[in-house]
Amino acid sequence: MDLIDGFVIWTLMVTCEGMKTVHPECSIVLHLQEKEAECQLRIGLTQSLFNYNATNTGCLVEWDGVNCWPAVSVGERVSVSCPPPLLKSHELITRICTSEGWSRLSVSYYNACFQENSTEQEETGHTREYFARVKLIYTVGYGVSIGSLCIAVFIFCIFRKLLCTRTYIHLNLFSSFILRALAVFVKDAVLFADETVNHCTVSTVLCKAVVTFFQYCVLSNFYWLLIEGLYLQTLLAFTFTHTRTFFWCYILIGWGVPSVTVIIWTFFKHKYDNHGCWDDLDSGYWWIIKIPILLSVFYGISLKGFIVALLYCFLICEVQNEIRKEIGKYKFRTDNNTFQMATQDFTA
Repeated sequence: MDLIDGFVIWTLMVTCEGMKTVHPECSIVLHLQEKEAECQLRIGLTQSLFNYNATNTGCLVEWDGVNCWPAVSVGERVSVSCPPPLLKSHELITRICTSEGWSRLSVSYYNACFQENSTEQEETGHTREYFARVKLIYTVGYGVSIGSLCIAVFIFCIFRKLLCTRTYIHLNLFSSFILRALAVFVKDAVLFADETVNHCTVSTVLCKAVVTFFQYCVLSNFYWLLIEGLYLQTLLAFTFTHTRTFFWCYILIGWGVPSVTVIIWTFFKHKYDNHGCWDDLDSGYWWIIKIPILLSVFYGISLKGFIVALLYCFLICEVQNEIRKEIGKYKFRTDNNTFQMATQDFTA
């Protein structure tokens, strides 16, 4: 395999799109790994048969990094197409079985499958520039957020008179935003800082821990946003004394629910889907993370009205007392009518 073929194989591994994998550009990586595993099994079987039949002449099964060439007799010609997802190219790659083994490729994979025209090259360049700008924007944005939030936390901690239940909740919300921003930087540094590392197949304890920490920070941030809304509603529904007693419930919800969720997700990922760095967005186990986030969002959209009605109406003592009075009056009228009907029947 020459350098150009090696280059195209590497390029295919990191740029092509296709099946469900960790990332779309990693689809070809897992595809080639699967095909290589199948080819290795075929190689083992053909070698065993060749040992039993020493007089057999021809070419054995061979894996060239992209395609698996079958076992054929001397003089036979075999043609294969480009690997998925580059089937848009209809040019075939051919090899001939000679007495000395397989011949070279009739055309390199680079020329047959990966010859971009000028338009495609420009689109690729624009795409890279776009993602570079996006990364720069969110890096600056997260950096500004971390700086301003740290200043805000410092102000609250310096001026102790400002501390109360409301500001404690704000501090926890600020902390969740800071952790979320830091988790993004850490994840980028561990997963994507080294361009020579193939992040499609890397699977280390460090990268899994970073992704787990990132998911915990995202969950905590959503739940502290939820708690800010809950606090404002309970502040109007209950007295200040009661809201202070709710603070530890808020702590359990804001940090505890994400912790339990992430622990459950980590258990299932480790036991049943322990592939890559656990950043597979197509995995069904993502719903363990998604459902709590969706519930917190739904509260702010199909459920806030229910909570408002519950806190501002159904749970208010005055409302409950009036409802009890009306129910009592209704029962009294019903019982009285029943008694009068029974008395009339007895008199008659």
